Amino acid sequence: MSNSGRIVVGIDPFAKSETIVKRAFMVARERGAELFFVYAVKIPWFETPDLFRLKNESIDTDTIRQDMQKMIKKLKLPEGVPYSLLVKEGDPEETILYQAKLIKAEMIIIGPHRKGKKALFGTTAHKIAHRSHIPVLVVKGRSEEPYREVTVLTDFGMHSKWGARYAKKTFSSAKMKIVHAYEPFYAAGIYTSNGYGFQGFDSEKYRQEVKLSAQESLNAFKSDLGVEKTQLIEGGIEVRRTLLDYVKKNPCDLLVIGSRGTSGFQAILGSMASYLLAEAPCDVLVYVLSE
Repeated sequence: MSNSGRIVVGIDPFAKSETIVKRAFMVARERGAELFFVYAVKIPWFETPDLFRLKNESIDTDTIRQDMQKMIKKLKLPEGVPYSLLVKEGDPEETILYQAKLIKAEMIIIGPHRKGKKALFGTTAHKIAHRSHIPVLVVKGRSEEPYREVTVLTDFGMHSKWGARYAKKTFSSAKMKIVHAYEPFYAAGIYTSNGYGFQGFDSEKYRQEVKLSAQESLNAFKSDLGVEKTQLIEGGIEVRRTLLDYVKKNPCDLLVIGSRGTSGFQAILGSMASYLLAEAPCDVLVYVLSE
């Protein structure tokens, strides 16, 4: 097996990380990559007051590493995937990002950090996706088999285009669909309702022109990527909600979004990408175009 890259996987052996580990092995096998499992131990947890001074307790890294190894051994994982187990002191966000840069990783895989039934995306997972310099795969669903259905949301910007290419190369056995939500011109309706109509402006004609232009761009995007399935939808007033509703009604195994872009996907995990990352019911790959 030839290694084409390295993948950092953030896990916690004391939490339910089995799903993340399984997915990481599947992705590594498809990519021909090496895995680096990282467990970050917060330093303040090991500082306890001892009269008038602080007593620094050492971390039993060997025991933690053994627990990680036991968890991996219990799972039915693909053979031939090289991996390392790293236990580091520090904040999980900083540690995972640092290790990714240190080993020149091509991807980070993490879980959503769930508490109960609700994913807390104000924590480590969201912060890593926000600051990462490489693609981040957030594993939410089950990991019983490789991805079969992949949906790529595009605004035709570079991040979504390269994200689609990366996903197609990484998950070559999956069926891919490209989805674009165009935004029709609503200002005319607002002004008209207040008696300030644009003289001679045909809002319906304009909407059709916008739709036609979006369809032409989507066809070019489809041809460039060599993808068969595409879907054009009207974004409505709140495009992000429209896209989320679409994803819920048209389930997929993996949703691919760009971290930056135009018309919605704003700089460094803008509101659109952040919203979909938190609310999407499936796994999400946030693609970051390295600069």
